[in-house]
Amino acid sequence: MTEQDYKTFSGTWFARVTYPNKDESGEDVTINRMEAQKIGNEIVFTSEPNDEGSHTVIRVSIDGDVATGTWHETTSPTGPFAGAMYSGAGQLLIADSGKEMDGQWAGAGYNRSAQQPNIYTGSWKLSRSQLQ
Repeated sequence: MTEQDYKTFSGTWFARVTYPNKDESGEDVTINRMEAQKIGNEIVFTSEPNDEGSHTVIRVSIDGDVATGTWHETTSPTGPFAGAMYSGAGQLLIADSGKEMDGQWAGAGYNRSAQQPNIYTGSWKLSRSQLQ
């Protein structure tokens, strides 16, 4: 990978996202391998569909050491969220190395126990290295 790749953020990244599980009794974690490319003033991260068919797209604009943007996820058609589509916004702080970003996401979902819409939040990490 060239120095230019790090400055433009292009190439392979890994995204780790925490989110409430379906019955809201705790959190689940998803890790996706993503390919990033610069399109205009944005960096677009696109995941490969996982074994269950879930995939995510993240679009961020970079301003200094802050990445601000939106995300869209289509969940697995056979998983606990049954192919639901979710979207939201988030911000990440970019490490000095340019190889990691840490932050938070927010998005609307449906609270099944309260039977009403709800805004959810969770942690978000993007890294050039494989995440656990």
